[in-house]
Amino acid sequence: MTDTMLVLTVEGADTIIAQGGSQHWRVTVSRARQQKYLVCAQNERKALAERDNWPAATGTEPHGSGFLVGVISDIVPSGEPGRSRICISKVARIAKPNLWPRVFGPVLYRNIADLGIDLATLKWQHVRSPTPIPATDAPVQMSDAALKAAFAANHGVPLESVTVTIRL
Repeated sequence: MTDTMLVLTVEGADTIIAQGGSQHWRVTVSRARQQKYLVCAQNERKALAERDNWPAATGTEPHGSGFLVGVISDIVPSGEPGRSRICISKVARIAKPNLWPRVFGPVLYRNIADLGIDLATLKWQHVRSPTPIPATDAPVQMSDAALKAAFAANHGVPLESVTVTIRL
């Protein structure tokens, strides 16, 4: 069993701290909620490429380096369909060169000890509650296939286990 989500992010430490977590992740919510820690590694290449178009692309650490550890407090919808915000209650800055293992996909599940992070040596600071994501009044329109896929992903069940029934 793992205890840590390791993410490759374009967000910088100050952005993550200011918004109370890291946003817009496509995760299996039930699995994400089983994790205690969020460890952030920098996606510097994408941050530099997206900086003009994406306000959250504020990261400046060397590519693949670990720069932040957070204590996960909740996993909530991010305001972007099918994506989640990883909320944190405490955070500590780290400097771990080449932490990202250069695998495909920006979210990995690991054990914090296996990442070489000693929690007892970290200097923790509390993080304010996350900024609420504004609700939209517009209904979300999804195809049956997209609805089934989102439901399966959010509940950690196989797609073939999901059926949609509408009774009129």
